[in-house]
Amino acid sequence: MGENAIVLKSYEQEVLDVIGEHYIVTSLCTNNSKHTLYPRLIEILPSLKKEERLQTYPHKGEEFIYILEGILTLLYNDEKHHLYPGDSAQYASDIPHNWANDTNKNVKLLCISVPNPFNENNSKDKIEDDHLHQHIGNTLTD
Repeated sequence: MGENAIVLKSYEQEVLDVIGEHYIVTSLCTNNSKHTLYPRLIEILPSLKKEERLQTYPHKGEEFIYILEGILTLLYNDEKHHLYPGDSAQYASDIPHNWANDTNKNVKLLCISVPNPFNENNSKDKIEDDHLHQHIGNTLTD
């Protein structure tokens, strides 16, 4: 796959990160450093811990999520939403929010956000806007 490739075949997708015990992040972009959007496939495994308190956080930008599999809990501005396969949500990320998998099944979602923390023009945003590390870091066990 060349730097100017616009198509990413499924067999070329790479896992970007495995965060904690629950999150697997797969890149859906041919060259993250060249694009404004940050598209990725996120798998959230079930938690074996029954008592999790979901804390929200704000960050710069906007997010769009589309649920492919499972039931996602979205906490946005102190309101809890349950999203099922085929459901989507688009929201300003500067409003406190977070996601969770409160079921015993895997959740798989498409997430597209801006700014792209890997874009060479947004390098200063990378530390502040590390989406999933903030998501995982703000899920606390009681």
